[in-house]
Amino acid sequence: MSGFTFTDACTPAVDDVRSDSTESDWVAFKYASKNQLDVGATGTGGFAEFKASLDENSCTWAFLRMYSGDQESRRAKFVLVQYNGSSLGGIAKSRAGINKPDVEMMVGQHHLFFFADGPSELTEELVMEKITKSAGANYDLGSNAKGYESKAGDIKASAASAYKRTEKLGNAAPVSYCDTALPSMTPCDLSGRPTVAPPTEAKRNTDLTGKLNVSKWEAKGPASPSSKGADGAEETAKKVAEEQAKKKAEEEADAAKKEEEGSKKGADEDAAKKEQEVKVDEEDAAAKASEAEAAKKEEEGKKAEEEEAKAKADDEKKAAEEEAAKKTAEEEEAKAEEQAKKAAAVDEEAKKKAAEEEEAAKKKAAKEEEAKAKAAAEEEAAKKAAVEEEEAKKKVGEEEEAKKKAAEDEEGKKKAEEDEEAKKVAEEAKAQEEEKKEEPAAEKEAKGKPEGKADESAAKLEEAPTKEAAEGKENSVEAALKEGGEAGQKATLDC
Repeated sequence: MSGFTFTDACTPAVDDVRSDSTESDWVAFKYASKNQLDVGATGTGGFAEFKASLDENSCTWAFLRMYSGDQESRRAKFVLVQYNGSSLGGIAKSRAGINKPDVEMMVGQHHLFFFADGPSELTEELVMEKITKSAGANYDLGSNAKGYESKAGDIKASAASAYKRTEKLGNAAPVSYCDTALPSMTPCDLSGRPTVAPPTEAKRNTDLTGKLNVSKWEAKGPASPSSKGADGAEETAKKVAEEQAKKKAEEEADAAKKEEEGSKKGADEDAAKKEQEVKVDEEDAAAKASEAEAAKKEEEGKKAEEEEAKAKADDEKKAAEEEAAKKTAEEEEAKAEEQAKKAAAVDEEAKKKAAEEEEAAKKKAAKEEEAKAKAAAEEEAAKKAAVEEEEAKKKVGEEEEAKKKAAEDEEGKKKAEEDEEAKKVAEEAKAQEEEKKEEPAAEKEAKGKPEGKADESAAKLEEAPTKEAAEGKENSVEAALKEGGEAGQKATLDC
């Protein structure tokens, strides 16, 4: 739901315009509020009356009944109009455009939707042009625009005369009825059942004129009361034969007479027919001449009326043009004044907007300067921090280098001391060994062999600890050197 509504009077007003039994031919709707339409005005004066009721300061919706076609075929056309006044604002125009689906649903079926933005776009000629185009085919070749004259009476009279002449020239003859006595049974059955008599008998009993030959079924007459023997029978037969011959002769004479009468009658009918045709032609010619004379007089009268009407129309048109020119000048003057006011308001608005934009530009420039200063300060601080960080890293590196060098010096000193100690131990061991070797040979000889062996064992025992001690010292020196190398390597890795 869009929320757009209509008052209760809107739908009946539309139905009134749509109805053939009322004279109302337009209804205009005005805005009772932003979301509701109400009936603004109705009328029976056609398009001109509707246009005169429009308000240039608002949007008007209207439903019109107009006619298209010529005087022989007039058709009603229903038109939905949206008219935006020349002084209507842009927001109001946009709002009115949104309401179009709701208005179309309320109005119902219509032949044409017509939109106009100002009085110059809403004229009866423009609306009729769109109606004609929407109808598809246009059979008016200009006669309606110049003034239409119906020829229906002439067409009917000409058609009736043609039918009469054609009927006289036809071959339909009067109906001929059978005027002779009919038999008790008809030899042919027209209902489609099998005939009573065979086809040959039926053909033989029918003459060329279409009448049945019923002579063979005629009554023979009653028998003579005096016929009591052969003489009576012969006399009766002779009498019957004479009567039949006489009757036959009479019939032949009647047939010849009828044939002669028929020929004469046919000739008389043909002559009468020709005479009647001539008479009808003469009557037709007289009627045409009379019609032509009447048409000529009527044409002259119409021409005079047209000239008079044309002169009157020219005067009215001139007066209307002068009035329209005056009204247009007033409208143009009012419009120019209104446009000047609007232009002044637009200039004032533009100046105000320019001042606001200038103030906003200044604030923006100040903010940008402040941001630049802040960015420069942050950049300077970042540079200073980077320098301090670099100096700290350099200092830490120097301290690590000093620690490493001190460790290496300490390790070298320790290693030198251990090497010196090992060297002293080795020299002491060598000196002891030399001393042992330099013992007097006499002292060794004075001792017995057992004693010599014991002394040798003792010397070995003394030498063993000395050797083990030397080896232990060498091992401790190697371990210290190894430990010192790993510590130095670790210190190098930490740096």
